[in-house]
Amino acid sequence: MKKYKIFYQENNKLLVKKIYEDELKNYDIIKKKKISKDFSIFFKKLYSNIEDISFNKKARTLLLIKEISSMLESNLSFEESIEILLKHSKNKADTKILGTIYKSLESGEKISKSLMTFKKNLDKNTILFFKLAEESSDFKGVLKLFAKHLENISFLKQKIRKALAYPLFLLLSLFLCFFGVFSFVLPSFENLFSNLGAKLPLATKMLLSFKEHFFSLFLSFIFILIVLLIVYKYIKRFKKVSYNIDKILCTKIPYFSKILRFYYLYLFFLKIDIFLKNKYTFQDGLKKSLEVVDNKFLYKKLSTLRREIKNGTSVYLAFCQADIFDEVSLRHILLAQSTSAFKKPIKNIQQNHKRILLAKVDTFISFIEPSFFIVISLLILWLIIGLFLPLWDFGSLIST
Repeated sequence: MKKYKIFYQENNKLLVKKIYEDELKNYDIIKKKKISKDFSIFFKKLYSNIEDISFNKKARTLLLIKEISSMLESNLSFEESIEILLKHSKNKADTKILGTIYKSLESGEKISKSLMTFKKNLDKNTILFFKLAEESSDFKGVLKLFAKHLENISFLKQKIRKALAYPLFLLLSLFLCFFGVFSFVLPSFENLFSNLGAKLPLATKMLLSFKEHFFSLFLSFIFILIVLLIVYKYIKRFKKVSYNIDKILCTKIPYFSKILRFYYLYLFFLKIDIFLKNKYTFQDGLKKSLEVVDNKFLYKKLSTLRREIKNGTSVYLAFCQADIFDEVSLRHILLAQSTSAFKKPIKNIQQNHKRILLAKVDTFISFIEPSFFIVISLLILWLIIGLFLPLWDFGSLIST
């Protein structure tokens, strides 16, 4: 007899159970899955678990929110949208999240509160936006904005990954090249050089010396990197140390600090823009946007800015005193203060930060790729000279 795994409701609770086919009629089933007896089910589950671990939280959240948003755009109610997605979802993690949302709708519990269980599985902004949707009673509008917000972040991160992918690929290729030469090629040349007994050029001596220490240096580098990561994870728990690290990242590293600062401020203004579109005041939007600022240094700066505004300091002066905004942004803030209309200036600031951020990333890509290529070309040239210059000298001696 066939066996099924079912998701069913009982006493306003979402439950899971394994039953046989003849028992199906006894339950209010939301979703059912046939349980296979062959080994393929094991590999499917293994693949599903690996996929859940490897799949980026933002990507997973984006897909889920876009599905809900598209349902709402089709003029279905929020409850109907969740119920349909729950019945047809094949992803284990999504099924749990959708089931929790559905259960909250049935029981009247706040969705933002029930989703706290999935903080590790969802993008950190998810709970904030669901809370915003509940407060405004506009799930359609808020989730559409949230999907767009996640798309913008995803685009920026892909851009940065693209900037780093090529140099990292070149470094990996270089390491494999040196590993192959030092393991299989150079030992044969060493025997040849020692048999010929002639004086070796400086480039060859340096190459042979580097070969002796290559593997120990590589292992030392990996060990130091692991230790630094462990230490970093540990000391990040201390607020003062974490603040100083974030301050260095945002202010002290040439060029990179500007990219990082513009990235965080772009996200900050993007969130304020979303709150203003949902009829929040500028100060309320400022307060709620602080909840998702990761960088401790910027969080302190922005918290001080908000406190100064709350205590009566003009918005423009508070932004100037924060000393983290560019002149264009400050001019837009001055315009907003003068007209008492923040919606359009904040939108312009957000778009300006995005434009500058993309331009800086493109500049970084255009600089880093040729720089890495030149360095790696020089190292390969040194490798070739170190190997073949002695052979050329020996050939010259023999011919004379």
